[in-house]
Amino acid sequence: MNKKKLCVASMLLLLFAANLIAFAEGNGPIPPKAPLDYKLDDYRNYFGVWCGGARDSLRYARNMGMRHVIYQSGMEKCPEAAGMKFYYVDPEYITYKRTIDFGKKYTQKDIDEWREVCAMKDASLPFPDCMATGWFWRFNSVKKKSEDPEYNVCSLIPNLQRQKVIDMIVAKIISRVSDLQKRNPNFKFAGFVWDVPQLEGDFWGFDKKGRPRQVGMSFWRGVDSVSVPEGVKLDYPTYCEGRVAFYRQLRAAAKKVNPDVKLIMDPAVIYGHYVKDFVRLGIKPGDPALADFVQLEFGTDDYLKDKKAWESGYLKVENLANAVDYYCYNFEKEIHAVGAAAAVGAWSLWFGNPCPTLPSIRDVPARMKLSRSIATWENLNNTPIEKREWNLDKKEYSSPTAYMSNKLLWAIHPETKKMFFCFTSADGELSIPEGMEIEEIFPLTSIFDEYRKPKVMKNFKIKDGKLSLAENSHYLVGEAFSAKLKKSGPKDKGIPKK
Repeated sequence: MNKKKLCVASMLLLLFAANLIAFAEGNGPIPPKAPLDYKLDDYRNYFGVWCGGARDSLRYARNMGMRHVIYQSGMEKCPEAAGMKFYYVDPEYITYKRTIDFGKKYTQKDIDEWREVCAMKDASLPFPDCMATGWFWRFNSVKKKSEDPEYNVCSLIPNLQRQKVIDMIVAKIISRVSDLQKRNPNFKFAGFVWDVPQLEGDFWGFDKKGRPRQVGMSFWRGVDSVSVPEGVKLDYPTYCEGRVAFYRQLRAAAKKVNPDVKLIMDPAVIYGHYVKDFVRLGIKPGDPALADFVQLEFGTDDYLKDKKAWESGYLKVENLANAVDYYCYNFEKEIHAVGAAAAVGAWSLWFGNPCPTLPSIRDVPARMKLSRSIATWENLNNTPIEKREWNLDKKEYSSPTAYMSNKLLWAIHPETKKMFFCFTSADGELSIPEGMEIEEIFPLTSIFDEYRKPKVMKNFKIKDGKLSLAENSHYLVGEAFSAKLKKSGPKDKGIPKK
């Protein structure tokens, strides 16, 4: 090894060691051990959007090298589903009628079922006043008061303190999973994802000013327990303990369908909405009620520094993802969130409604569709952690297989090995990966299909291993492209200069 390469290698090792020390302080995350050996069919490589249509979701997922998707109605009928695997989101909600409109009249059969299956805040009250309220469907607005008609429509939450309810729900979930697999044997079941995984449940009430907020059963009752009619016994003393029992029982039942079933949870706040109640109940690491994969809904990189969360022993950086959907128009925060995740070996993915209420992945800016893939692609490319560099001051991420800044971003697709890129500034200059040259460039559609016979090479300038926009092509800022690469001379594994 010559002196130049030795110097570069030494610098990389020092950087990696510094990162390890920084992350280890306060029991923070430790990057996964080398060498990495991820495959495309890894369960963490999934598309978690539940809107926009079944076929678009499947096509986008396949275009991005993903092998798992959140199930959307009709997916099993799409040819693109062949060879894919699916997750059910909040599976308990598919087992009973979850939505109620307090302004409507219901049959006695519906009322009896809700009182039997769902949580009540005061069983002595007449229906519907007895029912504990969940998510208000029309909108949760701090500008409106509890008497507003929009709060008539909400979710009802299952009473997981009764074993017979858990048994019913688990049986119906497994029946639904089995039926879906029979309809399309090439579309396999992978597991479950919870949007609101906290053990207290997704209950909502109104504060003293009449504004909605997320609460637990203790908000109404002073204790973490549902109300039941006189003479009815609860099998679990608290709602939190009932939900733990539900997670355990569902995993055990689902293993009969898929022995490698996965449970994924998407807390808004990693400690308060996931870790806290498990710790309080004394749940040990490795318990079947705990998630295999945890993805974050809020924040940038604060969760990587949350000492209380990491002290629990529940978390591993390789089983952690950033899924924050609020950065559409604050791309600097997106770079920060994804760059910090990629640098330590975590993942980045979509979950729910993108950005955060856009109706389809098609509507997401191209720059963010690409940036959101970078941490995951870095793992699937098995890019060594010590070669990933995140510069917080410059808001710049770089490695031999990806780059991200406020001027441009690019990354190597882990399946096709093409380079996907997007200029976010007219004066951006992309360093083509060492030892490679561009053979052809393809524009990408809103779901990242390639346009064929594009004839766009004239819109770009390639000089001294750099790719930039041609003088009269600045209108292409913000658009996404893929580039077919070919080798050109000896391969240098060093980090390309920016």
